[in-house]
Amino acid sequence: MTIFLHFIVVFTTGLYAGGCLLSSTVVHPARLACSDKEALAHIRADHKYVEYSLPLILLSAVLSSGGYWYLAGMSDLTILVVCVLLFAIVPYSVLVVGPTLHRLMDPSARYEKNEVRGLLQRWTWLHLVRTLVGIAAFAAIIWQKWV
Repeated sequence: MTIFLHFIVVFTTGLYAGGCLLSSTVVHPARLACSDKEALAHIRADHKYVEYSLPLILLSAVLSSGGYWYLAGMSDLTILVVCVLLFAIVPYSVLVVGPTLHRLMDPSARYEKNEVRGLLQRWTWLHLVRTLVGIAAFAAIIWQKWV
């Protein structure tokens, strides 16, 4: 059971980190290369698909890492750190990233000059934090098991 659960931890953590990395290095820079109107339409369209998938992947990574840590006798400090790191993304996303994202998603919003560009650039840096935490969590698991 613990081997299967460890596989789920590695898979979901890697999937989350990979999704964030793809967004940070490919998708969002492509948005920034567009006009504000096109970028806004693009992020709104993308968000419909990512709104539930990445949080579910993150939740799976948190629950599986917590479950693995518990079933492994609560002695694996690396997995506990991974669990805490991944769990910390949740309040960060809601409290820090959320207001910027909600402003971008609001279809009735009236934006001032350069506000959209500023919000998109702010989102870039806010999302980078999630990307780096996801990569750090995945790297910690890989380092612990295979290095």
